[in-house]
Amino acid sequence: MSKVQKLGYSSCAALAALLLLPWILVYKRVPTLRWIKSRRVERQILRLSHLPPEILVEIMKHIEWSDVLSLRRCCRTLHSVSKDREVWLSLLRRYYDTVIPRPFFLSKPLELCSGDDLEARVVQWWTGWEGLRPTVQTFTTDANMSDNWGPLCPLPGDQFFLYKGTDGSIFYCNPGQPDAPMHLLVPSPYPSNYSVEVCVAVDVLGTQGIDGAPTLSSDWSFEHRLFPPAFRLAVCRYARRTGSIEIWEIRPEVEGGAIGYSSHLLKSFSDKVRPTCCSLLGDHVAYHSSSASATRIVDWTAVADEGPVLGVNIALSSPFYILLLPHRRILVHSSYIYLVDWKLCHQSESSPTSRIRPQWQSTERFRKPHPYSIPFYIDNSIRLIWYRLQSRALTGVIISNDLDVAVSDSIAFAQLAECSVPVAHDELWFDYRKGLCVFRKMQRAHLLCYKWPGDSLPEPSFSEIAFPQDTYTIYVDKAHARSRVVMFIYKRPCKTAFFG
Repeated sequence: MSKVQKLGYSSCAALAALLLLPWILVYKRVPTLRWIKSRRVERQILRLSHLPPEILVEIMKHIEWSDVLSLRRCCRTLHSVSKDREVWLSLLRRYYDTVIPRPFFLSKPLELCSGDDLEARVVQWWTGWEGLRPTVQTFTTDANMSDNWGPLCPLPGDQFFLYKGTDGSIFYCNPGQPDAPMHLLVPSPYPSNYSVEVCVAVDVLGTQGIDGAPTLSSDWSFEHRLFPPAFRLAVCRYARRTGSIEIWEIRPEVEGGAIGYSSHLLKSFSDKVRPTCCSLLGDHVAYHSSSASATRIVDWTAVADEGPVLGVNIALSSPFYILLLPHRRILVHSSYIYLVDWKLCHQSESSPTSRIRPQWQSTERFRKPHPYSIPFYIDNSIRLIWYRLQSRALTGVIISNDLDVAVSDSIAFAQLAECSVPVAHDELWFDYRKGLCVFRKMQRAHLLCYKWPGDSLPEPSFSEIAFPQDTYTIYVDKAHARSRVVMFIYKRPCKTAFFG
């Protein structure tokens, strides 16, 4: 089809969509008027169904996802067209970066996603907790590796998760498969009889082509942001009074629809690290340094072999959460939230005297975030969802990505919902627009949907459901066609239960 033809189809489709939209709205949202205009609607639909399929596809590209689903119920022709891959790819492109923030990972490369795959991902994001079913499926991971523990965090795509071995080795596994095998991703530098503490960090912001955030490639296209062809992983270990930091490049390998991962070591160096939490962004890694009693930021590309570790030490010694931000800023959570602009600080050899203090501190304390929490990016701002303790409110943390805005003016808060939360931090999970709190002893869960200031999202909602009692870390399966709660059960071998 020529460009002129495409332009003509698109223009006609847009006009047809505008003419048809009021009838869709009447049919879908005003049940009491349906009997009045049902015949007129039927005539409009009949005329519409006689249009060429390519025109119908263009029409559906110009309406909302919910209206596409409404048209699907009208006749076989519209049902078939509503499943066209181009329809849902167009909707995803339209919503992405305007309503849906980055990252919005797919479980496989975009070119391998069918129309059903894209529809499921878009609809699941918009529909909140609708369709959550009170059914439970439980899977056990590789029984031959019963000493493994985790997950530590999800890999981009939310299909595979990282687990650790006793000796500090890192494995990846798809816990949604029965008897899912563990695959070695990162070997340990320690002997097999060592008991090694580990924390890891995926450079999520570095996969999204964000201004001021260094990336692996200058070409981070729409497709690459949805399924990164490569990303970096920081692994911090501690055993017998020795610590090590490794930076790895991870690449997904797709063969016949199956996905695996390969790793390549970029840098390894030693430091007295306590692996409680860490962060990685571009050329810099941040972690808790026990020798300096501080949060240390190191340019890992500049660490000389066998040389001293030079870095910037932030005067915060017990961080719960660290996030390196674009433009050489860093957020540290240690009961309170702290923000630091460290780009003008000089690197010095590890010493407790070479510390700088945060330039901004919150006035209220915040709950320790979920271990799998990631930042979101939209409207030139980094966003996090945390629980404010004094206000007892779910709070959106908005950090401006404008380099010209001073640190003290760059952070704002938005109350998303008032709610009570359980004691354990791994019993509550909050995504960009929905979350849940599990009250284990009561065997109940609270399901929340919320919206950010200025967003055109559905109105906030709250519901309560019965929930299984066990000891687990909760998560939500974003790779599934409908909302499904994941429970990583604290047993060996590792078990995973899916509720929904």
